[in-house]
Amino acid sequence: MITDQPDAVHSLWLEQVRLLNRFRAHMQARSLSGRTIRERITYLERVAHDRGTPAHLLTEDDIIAALSNPKITATSRQTYFSLLSTWQTWLVKIGVREDNPLLKLDAPRRPRSEPKRLTDEQVAAIEAVINRRRTFAMFLLAALQGLRVHEIAKVRGEDFDWSAGTLRVRGKGGHQAFMPIHARLHEVRDSMPTTGYWFPSYNDGRAFIDGRSVGEALKDAMRRAGINDATAHALRHWFATKLLASGVDVRVVQELMRHKSLQTTERYTHVSTAARRAGLDKLTLQLPD
Repeated sequence: MITDQPDAVHSLWLEQVRLLNRFRAHMQARSLSGRTIRERITYLERVAHDRGTPAHLLTEDDIIAALSNPKITATSRQTYFSLLSTWQTWLVKIGVREDNPLLKLDAPRRPRSEPKRLTDEQVAAIEAVINRRRTFAMFLLAALQGLRVHEIAKVRGEDFDWSAGTLRVRGKGGHQAFMPIHARLHEVRDSMPTTGYWFPSYNDGRAFIDGRSVGEALKDAMRRAGINDATAHALRHWFATKLLASGVDVRVVQELMRHKSLQTTERYTHVSTAARRAGLDKLTLQLPD
């Protein structure tokens, strides 16, 4: 309980609204994506509501309680810790708080997990069951361009320079990159819009669909292909592993994946059983006569 005075309590919650609006403007000034901003604000509001404490007054105990929620995954726990740390650091920076309760806590351990690995046969099976033009275009952008679902959702006809063979990709944090176009994208070129979004919202043709809708469309195709334990991200994973297995230099794959860190790309380097066996077969031991 912060205070027993209703007017004082109301004032504190109004202060949260004001600060969250300032934090939103701060993130917009940093050119963070609208999706990232919405998710951060929504999470801070949810934690404040669940703990009964305005977001700018969260204590160490409040944060521990929020992060120890058994319903959240290890990956989400790490993401939320980073968000709360950013929020608390910003509050100290603007003089709202003198302390940062996150400094007393250790960051959650990074989970060691790998996306579902798809075989070439499974990717071919997914393609075979797709019978809708939009879903087929999404599939090509995920499997042969390596785009994330939210990047696919924002693709526009104007992003393609077919004569130069490049595609503008709007990635995380508003970053843009110009990538070479895979030859098979020409299969959908004439059936997709030359201007505007390739995947406009069904409710508002001027807006693009949500990335989750892209993920669901591709996941539905996977289920129909008999693959029930994978998400759309598995196609991006296949894209990277296929390139590396084909002998493409890891730094080239890093560029195509648009990873900031080479270490992130190296997670996709999987050595096949056949390759390990071939390597072992090269080991010999010459016995003395």
